[in-house]
Amino acid sequence: MGLQKRPKLSGAQRRKLQKPRQDKGPSLTYSEVASKRMAVVHKLHPDITLEKGQADLVSERLLKALDEDLSTSPIQFNNSTYSRGALWITCANEATSVWLRGTVTSMGSLWEGADLTVVESKELPKRPRVLVFVPEKDREKQKEGPILVRRGKQNPDLRVACWHLLSKKEQAGIGVTLSFSVDEVSFRSLLKSHLRAFYRLGSNGRSLVKGPKKHIEKIKELPQGIAYRISSAEVTSGQFGESIILNLADGQAIYLPNRVTEVYKRNLAFFASQKYAVIYEGEVDCGYIEPLQSFKVVEI
Repeated sequence: MGLQKRPKLSGAQRRKLQKPRQDKGPSLTYSEVASKRMAVVHKLHPDITLEKGQADLVSERLLKALDEDLSTSPIQFNNSTYSRGALWITCANEATSVWLRGTVTSMGSLWEGADLTVVESKELPKRPRVLVFVPEKDREKQKEGPILVRRGKQNPDLRVACWHLLSKKEQAGIGVTLSFSVDEVSFRSLLKSHLRAFYRLGSNGRSLVKGPKKHIEKIKELPQGIAYRISSAEVTSGQFGESIILNLADGQAIYLPNRVTEVYKRNLAFFASQKYAVIYEGEVDCGYIEPLQSFKVVEI
């Protein structure tokens, strides 16, 4: 049998095939988003944060309570991790988040000064951030510990014991730039002094980082198979061109792969409706140097 020839198309048929499809938003396949990302923290967080050993103790107590639980509703978790002074736990359903709150409350004082609470990640208090330049030219004098001690002695309104170092850039012969998250009392004091404070035989300025800096992860950092509600989307420019950032309802922010930027730029308005969720599906080996990150956006 010979090969059948492909039928010829008229000009109108070809134009119909080539006509761009109107964007009607992302595909719709998912029906429910119930998971919640919760944080077990000290009630005075972020001024008082959990240490790794303390978070491990909380986890052990939760496991024990889970083994002894007699609830009729299944208690289910997607993942848990310790980061930034908090124990992060993703609950698979509403019943689990209610159980988590009650169980942590009933733990009492696990150590001296323990006063724990459970909040949704989007409700977690965020601290102001400041950049501090210190003109200490000698590297031996650029250590943050002695710098904070001097700062606290000369500026009693600054609660430097509650400051947390985020990053440090040393420049030999010039000075050191330190990035801190600071408590509200110190922050208000800095605002009153126009972001300046006394240091040794003079004073030096602080440049304010307006609001908490958004921490953005790649989409592969999300657990697989879990739907995260999208609250908004935006375009950002970087070293490798434009990218889409999805701001999630639980407070997280993620980069989408650059391959979808042009398509999703035309759909940013849809995400503001908060009717969509993103689901990370895992890595796909397509023969490239790096595997592709597979995900889908669905209506909820």
